[in-house]
Amino acid sequence: MASKPIVKKPSQPVAFPPADHLRAYRVRQGDNWWSLQRQFNLRDPWDLIRYNFATRDPAEVNWYLREYVGCTKTTSDGKNYCFSDAAKPGLIYLPRRNFKGGIGGGGSGSGSGSTGSASNDESAKRTVLWVLGLSNTIAALDFDVNGFMITPRDYERVKRLINEGDIHVAHNRDLGDFACYDAATDSLYVGRTGGGDTHRSALLIHETTHAAFDARAEHVADSVSETVAYIAQMLFIMVRDPKAEAPLDPDPLVNDIFRPAWRLAKRIRNKQLKQASNFTATWSEDVLALMKALMAHEHYQDQFKYSDEHYDGLAGYNGVKGWVYS
Repeated sequence: MASKPIVKKPSQPVAFPPADHLRAYRVRQGDNWWSLQRQFNLRDPWDLIRYNFATRDPAEVNWYLREYVGCTKTTSDGKNYCFSDAAKPGLIYLPRRNFKGGIGGGGSGSGSGSTGSASNDESAKRTVLWVLGLSNTIAALDFDVNGFMITPRDYERVKRLINEGDIHVAHNRDLGDFACYDAATDSLYVGRTGGGDTHRSALLIHETTHAAFDARAEHVADSVSETVAYIAQMLFIMVRDPKAEAPLDPDPLVNDIFRPAWRLAKRIRNKQLKQASNFTATWSEDVLALMKALMAHEHYQDQFKYSDEHYDGLAGYNGVKGWVYS
């Protein structure tokens, strides 16, 4: 008689996906931890397992594969779940290049992508919808970079897709003040919830800009997508708080990103208000400076490297729930 998988629920299941993941990967027939370890140049298959599930217990790994990855097929001996095309949602997550094989996972909690209860997810959703509902501010987010446009209509579409459940919003406390949009799962993960803080709200505008491109299945370079998102983030800040100064960060490489993004946003705002710009660099020089700063930061080096290898340098936007909106 065939064996059944040995399954043990962890005492405190980790949140899933890991908050700082690089990208989602959809498992396929024939994949296994060893082939994926080789494919993604990791030191050991357990690095990938521990990054996703924060355990070395095979019985707990089986629980995560069944509950989080949706695996239903088993190995030939019947003792373990295995990857297949039938797994739904069938996603595991890849660590960034600087991952050292330590415990990953998103921290304690329950539910995919969440570190708390359904009420926390609902609070995260309300926070995002509140920001997208600031109509006077959203109305100013109307510009293009090298022909790639973002308009208030794009944010209104994202708001509608969230309300309809096509874009999932979840709370993940491990993100802190940050947020993350995952185009592979059409999901927006939010750290701290609650509206009111202009800079945290602007970070949500950054991520919903990526969601807007995803909804259009925009064939846009990853670096351009980030450039547009940073300009939108800065423009939101200066429209929401006209007295605001350019934000500062302890990381000088982040400031190298913020400064040209702020100047570009200021040019847009001055044009909207029919005011003269007091910047000496040209628009194209600041766009180039912003892209150069992005490529100098380790976070984006990892992201762009993955895009180069898997999407020919594009951001990998594929529509929301299989639909493309124009």
